[in-house]
Amino acid sequence: MNITFYQPQVLISLAFLFLLLGVLLVKLIKPLNKLLEYGKNTEVINESPTSSIVNFITGNLVVPKQWFTHFYICLFTLATASYFKACHEKIIGQSSLPSVTFKNISIIHKLLWIQGGRRMVESFAVTKFSSESKINFSHYVVGMAHYTFLSMLFQAHSTASQKTECPISIFLESTSFSVVYGCPGIPRSIPRIETVAHIRSNDGSPFMIRSAAVYLITRQKVSVPAKFGSNEAFKEIKSFEDPLAFKPANDFSQKVLGVDLPILIPIPRDIAPSNFSLTFGACTTHYLVVKVTLGENSFKESSFLETFPVVIKTYDTLPLYRQFNEPVVESRKSPDNQVVAEITVSVTAIGPGDKLSLKCKLSTNAANNKVKKNITVKQITCQVKECLECHDGGLPPLKENKLHTATLSPGRELNTQGEEERFEIPFPQTNDYLQIYQFQEPSIIEQEVSIEHGTTIIESTTISSNKLSEKLHEGLSITHNQSLTLQGHFYSIRFELILKLKFSRAKDFDVRLPIIVCPFDRKSSEYLLKWIMHECEVAKARFGKHFVDQFFASKKYADICSLMNRYRTAPTVYRFCKDDWEKLGYNGASFNNPKSISLTSYID
Repeated sequence: MNITFYQPQVLISLAFLFLLLGVLLVKLIKPLNKLLEYGKNTEVINESPTSSIVNFITGNLVVPKQWFTHFYICLFTLATASYFKACHEKIIGQSSLPSVTFKNISIIHKLLWIQGGRRMVESFAVTKFSSESKINFSHYVVGMAHYTFLSMLFQAHSTASQKTECPISIFLESTSFSVVYGCPGIPRSIPRIETVAHIRSNDGSPFMIRSAAVYLITRQKVSVPAKFGSNEAFKEIKSFEDPLAFKPANDFSQKVLGVDLPILIPIPRDIAPSNFSLTFGACTTHYLVVKVTLGENSFKESSFLETFPVVIKTYDTLPLYRQFNEPVVESRKSPDNQVVAEITVSVTAIGPGDKLSLKCKLSTNAANNKVKKNITVKQITCQVKECLECHDGGLPPLKENKLHTATLSPGRELNTQGEEERFEIPFPQTNDYLQIYQFQEPSIIEQEVSIEHGTTIIESTTISSNKLSEKLHEGLSITHNQSLTLQGHFYSIRFELILKLKFSRAKDFDVRLPIIVCPFDRKSSEYLLKWIMHECEVAKARFGKHFVDQFFASKKYADICSLMNRYRTAPTVYRFCKDDWEKLGYNGASFNNPKSISLTSYID
């Protein structure tokens, strides 16, 4: 657990402030104006009154003007050292900076390095300083301080993240179930995140707690191809926020041994499921964040974060739903009004390995009195495309990936009766983990059994039950490690069924139909549908029919959160007393002794 201090930056900022105030004082106070003169300006007669001390400084404490070169040597050297130091710490793993912060710091160091190198080369090769030209020593001190502090400021920022041991530990209650209850995407199942966050002292000593906050954060990331490698663009959306999930009553802070913080978060209806698309490098993950603020007062206040990945699957696109099993008929005319295409799709939602049936009927336009003769179908191409739409500036608005292509060349002449063509498209699958729902009798291979002298001998066979798979990203499930229909705030993934029609003596045209891709196939959806109905009954039994109806009818997420707050229990506070000490599993005889050992660690 890390905590960030900014003391070096504050000191350097104060030094910059003092330098600025000193320059302003010299400018505003008339007797000190002579300290601003250097080079050719020293030849100008200054009529302002000056003291003997100022005259002594300007006349004796001078350095050659060519010492200006020292400023840029200092900047170039410090910027180079700071940059390589930051890179070295990142390579060997000693840097605690996030990747985005490290990238910004590296850019700043590079810009300072370029500026220092450019000015240093100009000072040696371009600028010609007069040997008689002098500058005041105060100018030299201010200039060296400016460039030194400028390099140290960003170096201090890169080294400001000091690893400090956190006095508390934050963890979720251990259960054999997921923290996600209900079925996200099905409002009547009351989809929610329900758990308890335990806040404990690391060594049994009490701590001053200021507040505790709970957040649900959705992180969407897209890998954008670049000239050299790729750049990762991401966006974090705060789906839920409760900044005062716990707050001491009638006091700024409270001395406690621990806090049990119940968490009950309704899952938004428009939330994107956890998913990783290998095609586009697009990833959606969700995190439950618990933030605890400690400190007796605002001056000693410090905050600590603990992040827990949460896998959220949505079940509103199962292929078994009625709205996805009604045939869709799309009728289109060619641009020259010569041909009519009638496309029929039996289902609009499919899963991995499911078959997509498409029927295409082509005929001449009977409503057109000027239909050409001998219109022939040259080629029919059926494609399934995966499309990535980015909703943020700086990203490509649309990227496409072709998943399947099938081409027919009928070469038949069209008439008003029409010609039909059919396509059977097996949707590609990334893995075969859904085959656990397929119950098939194992086939018997004749070579496994042989008869010798009337005795049946079964040859030994070694069957490995282990299966190698790629390491999953944090917060993802096996079934969602593939492309699926997804609507997010940062990017969306959709699928299209495209039919390309080419004719002779008629204009070519395309027909596009949207389809929905679910991470579950039709066979697994049969089992999931039973589970969804069971979860709806469980939610109805716990919350009541009236609450379920209100939850289903609520359109705004704020109203849903207000409804769920009725069922959220109050936090349990373990005060600094002997009774609560024993409740936490400590030995009552060793109360107020931080070296005591929890008894719960010995219970099996």
